Amino acid sequence: MTRTELAEIYRGYIACLNRQDWPNLGQFVGDDAIHNGRRLGLSGYVAMLERDFDEIPDLYFKVLMLLCDPPYIACRLGFDCRPKAKFLGLDVNGRRVAFSENVIYEFRGGKIVEVWSVIDKVAIEDQLSGWGEAQQDGVIGVFDARSLVPRDKHDVAALSGIESAGYPAIAPILDDLLAWTADGNWPIAPPLARFLVTLGMPIVDPVSRVLRGDDSPQKYFCFQLIVEKLSMEVVEALEGDLRKLADQPSKADQLEGVDELAREALQRLHS
Repeated sequence: MTRTELAEIYRGYIACLNRQDWPNLGQFVGDDAIHNGRRLGLSGYVAMLERDFDEIPDLYFKVLMLLCDPPYIACRLGFDCRPKAKFLGLDVNGRRVAFSENVIYEFRGGKIVEVWSVIDKVAIEDQLSGWGEAQQDGVIGVFDARSLVPRDKHDVAALSGIESAGYPAIAPILDDLLAWTADGNWPIAPPLARFLVTLGMPIVDPVSRVLRGDDSPQKYFCFQLIVEKLSMEVVEALEGDLRKLADQPSKADQLEGVDELAREALQRLHS
């Protein structure tokens, strides 16, 4: 088998992992596959990967470097993900970490028969250590805080890290977090909104900026997911914005029913 052919097979294997296409993994992994000295077989190999994806919902294998010398492949894989709880014995708890894995594979008959793998655990420890020192100081740097912001509307796994960091660590990214509640149909929006409501007064300014903005659909969901769940003390701090929306709504606000929601909020406040 040529280097090019083996590299093509390997990239097919990585694509299979990222699709979580376990029924077809047997096209790439042998029935008696060994991983770091343990004979897992195909079924054990699948179980190992299923466990990995369960513990790291946003797991994605990215090939950073690939060297072929048939029947061997050496690869450096890169990861940027949020393990839900413990990972390699470390309390990651949903925080975003980036690390690499150096792997050597032996192929036979076009399938993986043995794997030797080493993960850069020190890189993860360094990131968690920096996080801990920042929390002890009562603040997380802007770079670290921004690593908590969900990457897309499906990134529910990000919530664990956000809750773990808590306030005031997430103060620099409150506007960014609120932006991910702009559509109540997004998977991340309802659970993130529930957490933001628990912050109380610190959420007033970010919510006020939304209510004063031009995005009427976002205002609608801000009422539905957040304003309606806030304590009366917090709603009172928003009274000026609520009155303006109730008395001087834009045409777009009226179309979305934002003015009516504002009047309902004021009625609850003064009932």
